[in-house]
Amino acid sequence: MSKPHKNYTLDGNKPLGVGGQAVVRKACDKRDGTIIAFKQLLPTLRRDEESLARMRREIEVQTKVKHRNIMPILDHSESFYWYTMPIANNIFSKLSTPMGDDIIINVIKDCANGLMEAHERGYVHRDITPNNILLIDESDDTRWVVSDWGLVRKRGYTTAVRTLPGRQLGTEGFSAPETWKDAHNVDKRADVYGLGRVIAWSLTGEWPAPNLPLLPTGLWKDFVSNTTDIDPNKRPKDMYGVLRLLEKVVNHL
Repeated sequence: MSKPHKNYTLDGNKPLGVGGQAVVRKACDKRDGTIIAFKQLLPTLRRDEESLARMRREIEVQTKVKHRNIMPILDHSESFYWYTMPIANNIFSKLSTPMGDDIIINVIKDCANGLMEAHERGYVHRDITPNNILLIDESDDTRWVVSDWGLVRKRGYTTAVRTLPGRQLGTEGFSAPETWKDAHNVDKRADVYGLGRVIAWSLTGEWPAPNLPLLPTGLWKDFVSNTTDIDPNKRPKDMYGVLRLLEKVVNHL
């Protein structure tokens, strides 16, 4: 892959987003004029082994798992400290709450389908939050995608335990309770919990507190209660189960 400044002109205005490890800026691909999003590690972290490993996992998963509801990678550096992706039309966390049923239904369907594909390949996202669900429009296909796969785990394939028991992983309030015990060995039910907490936030407008229930009233209460049960054995075991719960809600709307 090419160096970023050869093929891309980065927008010097306010970044689209800044996280603990990376910054996302609007950029122009000089080759065809396409406006894209350019994500790169913060300069102070480009030699940090942990940060590079997570960026590399993010790039590898989003490149390998081809699905319309997973953010695609367009280009990346050979050293894995930057990559490009379609620019987002919106971020779920920026929408006003409480949200309407139509938006919530679309988000659940899109996220569940994208995560289903990742889960079938053995990948668990482990950090499903409103900030990691983006709306993109690519080739007239407008849909929600799951992004930011830096904390992804492939069960049975990780060579180093980077998430030790008792160490918090992911975003407080959205991370499944079992991640506190052993984030290295969580399974797809952790993503079920994260998606359920996202829906709880979208319906109540309240940012969830770690490991405390957050339930809306009305038709969505059972959906959120089931997907966010503190006991992973009482949640749907996969995204198929999530979609079955969604069907029950839709049938009563």
